[in-house]
Amino acid sequence: MRKHVVLALFIVLGLATVVAQLSVRELGIPVKGINWVRIHPGALAGRPSVLLSMGQNNGGLFVCDVDLTTGHCRQFPVGTAQADFPTASLRSPSTGILYIGSAWSGHLHRYDPAHPERGVEDLGAIDSGHVTFPCGIQEAPDGSLYIGSYPEANLTRYDPATGQFTRFGRIDETDKYLYPLVGDDGTVAMQVKMTRYFVVAMDPKTGERRQVGPVVKEPSASGVRFQFFKGEDGGLYLDTDAGSFRIKGMQATPVGTLPAPRAGVPAVSKHDYQAPVVMPGGWTASMPD
Repeated sequence: MRKHVVLALFIVLGLATVVAQLSVRELGIPVKGINWVRIHPGALAGRPSVLLSMGQNNGGLFVCDVDLTTGHCRQFPVGTAQADFPTASLRSPSTGILYIGSAWSGHLHRYDPAHPERGVEDLGAIDSGHVTFPCGIQEAPDGSLYIGSYPEANLTRYDPATGQFTRFGRIDETDKYLYPLVGDDGTVAMQVKMTRYFVVAMDPKTGERRQVGPVVKEPSASGVRFQFFKGEDGGLYLDTDAGSFRIKGMQATPVGTLPAPRAGVPAVSKHDYQAPVVMPGGWTASMPD
């Protein structure tokens, strides 16, 4: 009996020694079926900053706040049911705040790297009953956001200063996808997809809208050129086989030359920036699928 007691004592002491040597290290939240991975470069307190957004097939989207000095990432889950895919996103060039439109909940979310304690905030439904899949988000000179969405090709404005949504409704009765752009002069225009490609300009004060420029059959099927973009000069441009145009206000004016696309603006023609953003050190940030 004494031998058994002594043996048991040695085992207990040995286990205690092993436990004392163990350390716990947080590895982050497990992820499931990652999708829609995006890199969002910017600045915070005058220093370069990078945020990441990712979706999960079953588990909700999340944001990673990256410490560029150490490489450490802090992960912030969305915490909203059915907000699985960050299908539209924009990091504000004026404030550094990241805005995300989620599918299939159709909600707008915000992450402010200056206030990480707030996490990923749910700002509400973009247009309840009409939006399930946000397509694009763009910022106007006054700081308001324009959001184009599926399945009704509708447009919504969100004012971060007041928290109010203005819902302009459906832009086209046939097609279902809408991708807005906003010029530095306040021009609001949007590309409609998918069976036909065309641009609609809108007066943001009255809500009046007008189709401008040519209408083409879906380019991959018709083999024609159709590129709607924001230029380095801050203007909105449309480059097509039928000609090149500057879109200003509610008009499309033919132009002979086109500026290069502005870097860091989410493209309406692909799931990426119009042109990559070059960060300090020479590396580039893009949003590859």
